[in-house]
Amino acid sequence: MRPLILCVSLTLCTAWISSHLVERYNRGTHASAVQETILLGPPGSYPPQWNNRVLFPAGQVALSRLTGWSARESFVALRYASIAVMFALFYAAASRLSRAPLAAEHATLALAIAFCFGFNHDLQNPVDALDVMAFTLATWFAVGGRLGRLLILACLASASRESSLFFGLIWAGAQVTRHSLRRLIAQCVAVTAAALAATLVLRYVFDGDAFVGPARRWGHAARSVIAFLQDPGPTDWIPLGAGMLAVAALPWLGRPHPREGWGLLAAGVVMGIVSALGATPMELRIFLPVVTVWMLAGILRGSSPMGVHDHGAPAPASSAAI
Repeated sequence: MRPLILCVSLTLCTAWISSHLVERYNRGTHASAVQETILLGPPGSYPPQWNNRVLFPAGQVALSRLTGWSARESFVALRYASIAVMFALFYAAASRLSRAPLAAEHATLALAIAFCFGFNHDLQNPVDALDVMAFTLATWFAVGGRLGRLLILACLASASRESSLFFGLIWAGAQVTRHSLRRLIAQCVAVTAAALAATLVLRYVFDGDAFVGPARRWGHAARSVIAFLQDPGPTDWIPLGAGMLAVAALPWLGRPHPREGWGLLAAGVVMGIVSALGATPMELRIFLPVVTVWMLAGILRGSSPMGVHDHGAPAPASSAAI
């Protein structure tokens, strides 16, 4: 009952904060309209490097047609629902990976704090909760050695955000001591290729040009970095970013950590650097995948609950499954 109360309480608090910050509330109709534009707008009506992000828009449009609700009502309903699933899924993963319900509760509470730090942008972007869900599952699957499940997740998560390209790094961090270097590289390439292929297919379907997205994306990244160096912008993101980093570090305090945990920590560092260079670093929500991976790595215990034994020993054949 405690986990249920915790997840419901955190959902109501964080979703309300996300929806009722002054600028976000005033632009609520615009946020819901953006989702419909991604899915239903004509080619070129939305930046093509984001036209793979159709998962939430598809749910919003479907809910509006089924219920007769307005776009904004459907947006809010799905926003609350996705945040609820996010907390429930993160708690479940944290509980299994740590084998300590109290540690899982503390990590879930810390996630809620970090999640709110990501609200420093004046437009609600519903992919933040979907990102946390995707990277929670990716970390869980990677620690458990479930390559097949991670490949499927990489394809599905590409319909939310192109951050699924990082799943190969997560696999490498969790499996670095369990496979030869050649095999590990091949597996990472396979995961990354699956995510990239799904992303490009979605961009082609919803914009008509699969390859324009990545090219414009890197151009956007270069302009963002130059603009940031010239004018760092509002300073409120600096203490908020420091707070997000501090919260992500909490699970690492006062306990020993297995090698998989350190591998995932390193993967998170690379993810954070690439995110800062490839997006707009002042929008702290882009670092939520890093926070998610670090928190789960911080409470990870020495053996996996999904069939992978401590110190990299392979699971018995009877328990090995994709």
